[in-house]
Amino acid sequence: MWPYLVTFFISAIITKQAERSIECNEKKKFIIFSFFAILLPALLAGLRGENVGTDTMVYGIPYFNQAVQCDSYSEFAAVISNIRYGSIESSYLYLVYIISRFTDNVFWLFFIINFLTTYFVYKGIYRFREHVSMPFGMLVYYFILYNVSLNLMRQLLAAAIVFYSINFIVKKDFKKYVFCMVCAIIIHGSAVMGIFFYVLYRYLTMKEDIVISFFKQCAIIVVSLVFILLYSKIVLLLVNTGILTDRYIGYIGEEGVGFSINSIIKRAPYLILILCNFSTYCKKNAYNKYLTYLMIIELFVAQLSSVSIYAYRLSIYFLFVNILTIPQIPNIFAKKSGKLIIIIAFILYLFLYWFYSFIYTGGESTYPYVFSF
Repeated sequence: MWPYLVTFFISAIITKQAERSIECNEKKKFIIFSFFAILLPALLAGLRGENVGTDTMVYGIPYFNQAVQCDSYSEFAAVISNIRYGSIESSYLYLVYIISRFTDNVFWLFFIINFLTTYFVYKGIYRFREHVSMPFGMLVYYFILYNVSLNLMRQLLAAAIVFYSINFIVKKDFKKYVFCMVCAIIIHGSAVMGIFFYVLYRYLTMKEDIVISFFKQCAIIVVSLVFILLYSKIVLLLVNTGILTDRYIGYIGEEGVGFSINSIIKRAPYLILILCNFSTYCKKNAYNKYLTYLMIIELFVAQLSSVSIYAYRLSIYFLFVNILTIPQIPNIFAKKSGKLIIIIAFILYLFLYWFYSFIYTGGESTYPYVFSF
């Protein structure tokens, strides 16, 4: 447990120094502090043993060892296609093969993937630094998603890129958004969920009167519920049309969608505070309403855990939004003392969330942390 906590808080402290540097327009110091803030969690990821995370022994270490033994990429891709059920994005195979040309130490594969993931998270927070505390945002990422990144390596990298693309959505830079989406999708096909982020923003920012706006917002909730209810049929349709690869059949379960009390309880602290102060929260900036709806939709998508563990993973794309929403909650309160209390309370909440999700229940199989040496 301690390797995680020490890494999280030291990285957050360094991020705070980076934030102060950019406020003082000291760009060189900002780059140096930022590099070390990203380096620490990447080192922890690279130095982990083979049993930290289940996917490390699925497409991590075995694929890398195969790549080391192959003389060409075509040979490597052929070997993988023979040992794996369903297809895997070629971009990941290229990355594995390229790294294997320089080293036979799997540390570098884990290190590079996590460094890229943390970089896009960090850069995404940086883009919203005017309203979002960078160290607070990084702590949200560490406590809610870092352990997931040690297991679902490819998907978390894709999700981090989708998260970064939110900046281009709200700035209406369509070309850069599309570029980010292409990069994310070729890393993990489920990143098509990021298309919904763009559609929702355009939908919410269309000009209309108050009545139409109200019905539009109700429609978002209704459509989200319909998606959850028809989830299996939608996934099957996307697979049959070739939009998703055949391995996403595993995202469909035999049972229908259930109701997860656990997922609601875990999200209740920030959902209640934001929704009870929705008007004040949305007035803080132009995009908070949009982020709040993404946060609510994540709660709905999280109910897919009753269908299959793979279906639940789709909610990860929406879960990233908390990196921007939770750090803004203290801004609801005018007094500095009130803000400080809320910050301390939420850091405690994040710790308990992390402890329950990854330490107590053993989620993502990342505890206990074991070094590879």
